[in-house]
Amino acid sequence: MLGQKTSDLLFSLPLNEGRLGLFLLFEHLSNPPGNLPLRLHQYKGAAWAHQIKKGEKPGPIICVVLYHGKETWNPPRTMAQWFKLTGGEQTLLAKYLGEGEYAFLDLSRVEVEALEIRAYTKMVLSLLKSMGEGKELEWLERNARFLDELLREPDRKARVGTLIRYCLQASAGATHQTSGRDAEVD
Repeated sequence: MLGQKTSDLLFSLPLNEGRLGLFLLFEHLSNPPGNLPLRLHQYKGAAWAHQIKKGEKPGPIICVVLYHGKETWNPPRTMAQWFKLTGGEQTLLAKYLGEGEYAFLDLSRVEVEALEIRAYTKMVLSLLKSMGEGKELEWLERNARFLDELLREPDRKARVGTLIRYCLQASAGATHQTSGRDAEVD
């Protein structure tokens, strides 16, 4: 839906008396692109257009960049930085531009095992980190028993299948696209 290397997930989150439909757009990168704010802005526009086309009310989108490259990350974090506005220009135009900042995690500089997150999320992040290091097959060997345990649980088959497909496609140099819908987060 959003591009050759983009995955989108829709979460329904508790908010006050109701629930909030929230998109999380994950961008997995191994090379720091200079035009990332523009690209993420385009992905958001495509997602909103898709929601409208399907007769849905567009929801907020949070972009999450998961970086697993070797170079130091230096692309702009906001549209104002991408436009190369001065501090005064940013202040003057801020309410019209919107920040458009993305959440960022540099997997090459993080010890994934030390993060206080769910096991499946650790597994996904450690896979991405292994891919950045060119060690996908070692990751599969190291996690084979855990993957086997997850596969025995009926509700985990799709998740594990997605992980394995992603790993194999990335190893072969192919592109990856998934769209998971209506996942509940409590």
